[in-house]
Amino acid sequence: MKLPQIFRQEARRYFETHRSALFAAEFDGLVIGSMEEIQFLKDMGWEKPLVFDHNLYGFNHMAAELYESLGAVRQTIPLELNYREILKTGGRGKELIVYGHMPVMVSAQCIQKTVGGCTKKEGILTIKDRMGKEFPVKNHCRFCCNTIYNTSPLSLLHERAAIGEIAPAAVRLQFTVESPEETERIVRAFADALIGGLEVKDPLPEMTRGHFRRGAE
Repeated sequence: MKLPQIFRQEARRYFETHRSALFAAEFDGLVIGSMEEIQFLKDMGWEKPLVFDHNLYGFNHMAAELYESLGAVRQTIPLELNYREILKTGGRGKELIVYGHMPVMVSAQCIQKTVGGCTKKEGILTIKDRMGKEFPVKNHCRFCCNTIYNTSPLSLLHERAAIGEIAPAAVRLQFTVESPEETERIVRAFADALIGGLEVKDPLPEMTRGHFRRGAE
């Protein structure tokens, strides 16, 4: 289970109210998206593994050691690092995101509330930039925030050799706005490519490798 990236009072109240359900769900661990969640979970008595998400930046060995001391059993490789930077900082024992619509922004400015009023119903909206590109927006009503996702999903489908060099402890496929049919097609493609070593076609018409080959400037 993945906790919200912004942990405000709405999120705190939600997890305090549903504490028994969280513990009864028997998750193997939690993916956390903010530093505030570390102490909150400890205060709640959470003792299972914590995976630190990509936005809790582990750009160097000092950061990695700090996160380990705070209870991270695994860290997620930052999306801003390219392939060579990942090799330099080390990917062993970490988690690499190989697919997903990555967040462009997490905002407390609710698009649904601005456009048509608050409905308290979660859903997917879209916004369009001046170039005509459409960005999916997920409203998380229980936490009163929006996540704006990149219009093209990150895909390292054809990077099997590079992923092998990085040797992460796990790879993650992160689904947000995909249909059940798209999800099945994407999972099958990645299984064939990364596990089976097969040459496969991109399961979606438009995908990006993000910063993996060019890095962030």
